[in-house]
Amino acid sequence: MRIGFVLGEFPRISETFILSQITGLIERGHEVAVYAGRPGPRGPVHPDVGRYRLLERVRYWPELSGRRLALLRLRLALLTRGGSGRRGLARRGLHPGGHDVLVAHFGHVGLEALQLREAGVLPGKLVTFFHGYDMSAFLARNGPRTYERLFRCGECFLAVSGHWQQRLEALGCPPDRTAVHRMGVDCSRFGFRPRSLDPDGVMRVVSVARLVEKKGIDCGLRAVARALRRHPEIEYTIIGDGPLRGRLTALAAELGLGRGRRRCGGGAGRPDRSHGHRDAGREHPSQRHSRAGGGRGQRAPRAGRRRGGTGRRPLPAGDPPGRVAGYRPRRSRKGGGGV
Repeated sequence: MRIGFVLGEFPRISETFILSQITGLIERGHEVAVYAGRPGPRGPVHPDVGRYRLLERVRYWPELSGRRLALLRLRLALLTRGGSGRRGLARRGLHPGGHDVLVAHFGHVGLEALQLREAGVLPGKLVTFFHGYDMSAFLARNGPRTYERLFRCGECFLAVSGHWQQRLEALGCPPDRTAVHRMGVDCSRFGFRPRSLDPDGVMRVVSVARLVEKKGIDCGLRAVARALRRHPEIEYTIIGDGPLRGRLTALAAELGLGRGRRRCGGGAGRPDRSHGHRDAGREHPSQRHSRAGGGRGQRAPRAGRRRGGTGRRPLPAGDPPGRVAGYRPRRSRKGGGGV
């Protein structure tokens, strides 16, 4: 099959679930192309991007305002006039015969994919995945009728959980074109090992997340700082990157976590497995009602699902409350899943 992935950014280090779909389809012999609005942020790149030479498959387009879409249609009409249109599209990296399927990840990207299809740039049946942000923060800003046209014109809508499937149908998505498709994990990469404390008696706790508000890493830092008062032998490692890196670094220093018990830096999907051979637990804090508006859209952490099969004990924090090394966070008076 000829499959085109339509994405907001590519490559993006935190979206290994999309990368796994792309590489899995390539391995199965399908013809895969990637269309993205912009390159991903600077920083670490997943090794599979180079291994599969994915950047050779990527084409970028500008964000589509109404004026830009009109110009795009005009340009397409000029390209296809006469007999050179198909060759012109091919030179620009767009498949001249279209695609059998267009796969858009996140609902707002599905809207852009629909615009590209209606402009005649990317023909193909449109499948849209809905994850969390697109069902929470994006809808809060743009209103519940945002996806009406996508629901009318798209061929298939896939939610990553039953909860989001119900939410989609409540918004007007046709039930006969809606299904649950969970983000898969290759369990062969994560073997089970019994977990126990190292001979030095240090409890090693690891969080793997994007450094954004709804992930609640600040809750994790405060929880560990409080737990250290009673259990001084704790080492807390944070693997990730994001816009809150500077703020979290300052918070860790303020809490006195800079003495080898806290580390904050970028990590790429598979390489973070090396940290898991020694840690006894994985902490997955979250803020369900974050000010960023995306708190309610937090799906089950994929890192937590990967670690659950390796013998590591998940240590939830935030909302609902959970225990982290003997510490139970209390609910914020403002309703947030805070400390």
